[in-house]
Amino acid sequence: MIKVDYCNLKFKNGFELNVKNIVFKQGEQVHIIGESGSGKSVFIKAILNLIKSKSEIYKIEKEEKIFNTDIRFRNNIAYLSQNNLIWEHLSVEEHINFVLSNGKTLKYQKETDEFLEIFNLQNRKKEKAKNLSFGERQRLSCAVVLASKPKYLFLDEPFSNLDVVNINKISSILKEFYKKYNFCVINITHNYIGIDNSDRVIVFENGKIVFDGLYKDMDSSRSEWIKEWRGLI
Repeated sequence: MIKVDYCNLKFKNGFELNVKNIVFKQGEQVHIIGESGSGKSVFIKAILNLIKSKSEIYKIEKEEKIFNTDIRFRNNIAYLSQNNLIWEHLSVEEHINFVLSNGKTLKYQKETDEFLEIFNLQNRKKEKAKNLSFGERQRLSCAVVLASKPKYLFLDEPFSNLDVVNINKISSILKEFYKKYNFCVINITHNYIGIDNSDRVIVFENGKIVFDGLYKDMDSSRSEWIKEWRGLI
């Protein structure tokens, strides 16, 4: 379980992030939405200590509190943003081999072919990452993240530049892995695909959470942004 007791962050432009009492549980699928600049990405980066904040954020493992300032906090946590998780000099299969072996070798691992097939990269497995198309790089990044078999996966709009067909394909793959390995997915998105099947939807407005609940209950919210967003679906 990851718990945010409080998280506060102020910027010079006047924007302030102020979040309290949020919990992410293993096996949970969470979508985070909200207009651009509402604080979604800032919140995730604060949880992962990628940006400093006044906060109390920790992971509970075996009844021990591990705070996000502790290097152990990032164990079993993966983060994928719009920036590809790519090593340009490695081939596609070497990426998967390296992650599956926990960074010990670039040599073939028994699960490598499975990941290559799932992400439709088997015909490109010998290709260096620098020669891949944008879509192939995105699929490889996702394969690398899932090969690490995290307990918590944070997605910060990594597929925002993909077409709807490929977004749907990758979303389906994520759903399969989510069911198989029972990890927690926290997905920041502007896309509606799969959101109705999530366990929770969190909505940000002006640095605050204005909704945290089931998709079907969103109509009860007083938020004008939610009403407008729902009207577009």
